[in-house]
Amino acid sequence: MPILAVGNKPHQSGFTLLELMLVMAIMAIVTAGVSLALPAPETRLLGQAGERLAAWLEVARAHSRASGLPVVLRLQTPSAPGQPALLWQGLPPQQSLPSQWEDASIQAAPAVLILGPEPVLPPQQVRLFWQGKPGASLVIASNGAAPFTVQSAEPTPAP
Repeated sequence: MPILAVGNKPHQSGFTLLELMLVMAIMAIVTAGVSLALPAPETRLLGQAGERLAAWLEVARAHSRASGLPVVLRLQTPSAPGQPALLWQGLPPQQSLPSQWEDASIQAAPAVLILGPEPVLPPQQVRLFWQGKPGASLVIASNGAAPFTVQSAEPTPAP
């Protein structure tokens, strides 16, 4: 049996309860910060839909310039399932663009965009919003000469 001299303590390994609690508190604070920094799923999906619409508008605009004929996009709120939300007019049948949003909760304020063959068009914009969250909206706009871009919108109630 070993004899301990005064002041000698047996060697202990491991962490104290205080050290473990401190590490857990730091991990909780970091986790909370990260979760607050991540965008809401609605915001992410709305941004993706806005980027897609801007790309589709540029494709239609390029086709209009190449063919010399105007392309018109009518954005509407479907009144029944399966009814198109995006009505493209002036595109040939082989050049089809989507007529529905990828997520049914995404809607656009009713609008008509004319993508004429002229190089400079009047300024145009359309507002996209998340159906169940009135504050979540964004604007896809062009000044007429520049490409369509996604811009954040001031919170407004959904139409």
